[in-house]
Amino acid sequence: SHLQTSIEATHLVSSTRLTLIDYIIRKKNNILMPLHKEIPTIQKKQQNGPSGRAIFALCTIPIVHAYLLSNVTLYAGFLSMHLIDSVNEENAGTYAGILASSFMVGRALSSYHWGVLSDFYGRKTVLISSLLLCSAVSLLFGLSQSFRFALFTRFMMGASNGLMGTVKITATECSKGNESMEKKSMGMIMSMR
Repeated sequence: SHLQTSIEATHLVSSTRLTLIDYIIRKKNNILMPLHKEIPTIQKKQQNGPSGRAIFALCTIPIVHAYLLSNVTLYAGFLSMHLIDSVNEENAGTYAGILASSFMVGRALSSYHWGVLSDFYGRKTVLISSLLLCSAVSLLFGLSQSFRFALFTRFMMGASNGLMGTVKITATECSKGNESMEKKSMGMIMSMR
């Protein structure tokens, strides 16, 4: 009987990579498996994903971002002609393009820093502060009396916009390892743009 137990222990330890301590604990608790069965693995409990309210909140952020990015394209040419006396319908497109692209320049220069801030202070803090900053700078842009100030506020609107990277990471983290939920929530968020 001892010999049989030794052979079982040797086979169990070598085939499943159990340590001798694991074997002794299993033997003591009578949970030694027959040799033909595999030792079951501990499966992670499927965790719930984000709530519907959280997904709704995360889905509204790309809409805000799209509005901030594209709202100026409707009137940038007319704004340029209004703010600069020498601009007419012939060359307004150049100034409109500069005004519209300054948002993305600001965003490109600040995206890394928003990521660092979201890691340090938390996603929710960064999302709320970015939304508040964007709304304040957007208000200042609406009050622009010169092209330079409009260009500066448009640049600052992009620089204060840390929304899209943070919202993608938040959707991934809210899924808590549930790959199916992550795909669904990311698809919903990205389709809002």
